[in-house]
Amino acid sequence: MRKALPFWVALALLVVAGAAGAEEPCRHSAPRNVNLDGAALKSLLLNLGSTDAHVRGVAGLSGIEVRGTACASNPQWLDELKIDTSRNGPEATVSVRTGNHNDAFNLFGFSRYAYMRLTVNVPLQLAVVLNSGSGDVVAESLASLDFHSGSGDLRAYQIAGALTLDLGSGDVEARGVGSVDLRSTGSGDVSVSNVRGDVRAGHAGSGDLHFSGVQGGVSVGTVGSGDVRLENIGGSIEVDRIGSGDLVVDDVAGSLQVDEDGSGDVSYHGVKGTVHLPGKGD
Repeated sequence: MRKALPFWVALALLVVAGAAGAEEPCRHSAPRNVNLDGAALKSLLLNLGSTDAHVRGVAGLSGIEVRGTACASNPQWLDELKIDTSRNGPEATVSVRTGNHNDAFNLFGFSRYAYMRLTVNVPLQLAVVLNSGSGDVVAESLASLDFHSGSGDLRAYQIAGALTLDLGSGDVEARGVGSVDLRSTGSGDVSVSNVRGDVRAGHAGSGDLHFSGVQGGVSVGTVGSGDVRLENIGGSIEVDRIGSGDLVVDDVAGSLQVDEDGSGDVSYHGVKGTVHLPGKGD
C-alpha cells in the first residue's frame, strides 16, 4: 500500500511543479529607466543582486542607458523596486534594489513575487564590473568584464579585453574574449572558447573547466573533483594540482606540465612540446 506524502512535502512539490511549468509573471509593472552621461567615464560598476540583466556595448553610444521593468504581484511593492546611481570620478555605479521579497512562489495559479528585468547599454570602450547574487546575465560586445557571482549564470560574447571571473555555483559560457582570469569557482562549470590571449585559472572546486581555441597559454592552479578539458592551445599548459577529476589535453603547440595529480586520470594527445607528468619526467 502506498503511503500518503506528508502535507508539507506534497505542498512543496506542488510549488516547485507550478513554478517550473509557468512563465515568469508580471501582473503589475512600472518602467525603471535611467540615463547617465558618459563623458570622462572609464568604468561601470553594476550591482544586480537577484536581477537578471542583458548588458551590451553599443557602437556610437556616448552615455549609459538603463532600461528596466519592475514587476510585482502586489502593486504596492513596485515602489520598493528601484535603480540607484552614483558617480565617483571616472567610475559610475548602478545598483538595483528589489526590497525584501525573497519568498516568491507560484501555487495553483496564485503568485507572489517582486523582481526587475534590466537591459544596460554602454559605450564600447567602457570597462564593466558586475556583482550578481543569483541573477543570470548575458553580456556582449564589452571592452572588458569583471564578473562576480554567487549562483547566477553568465553568457558572455565578444569581450575585447579580459574576462575576469569569481564564481560560486553559477555556470559560465563565453566565446570570443581577449583573455581569461578565473580567480575561483566552486561547483559552477566554466566553458570558454576562442580566446585571443592567455587563460589563468586559480582555484576550482567540483565544477568542470573547458577551454578551447586559446591562442596563448593556459595555467591552472588547483582543481578539486571537477574535470578539466583543454583543446587547441596555442601556447604551453601548466597545471599545479589536479584532485580526483580528470585532465584531458588535446592539440597543444607548446609543452604540458602537471606538477601534482590525485586520483584522477591525465590523458593527452597532440602535444608538440615536452610533457612532464608527476613521477614520469619528460
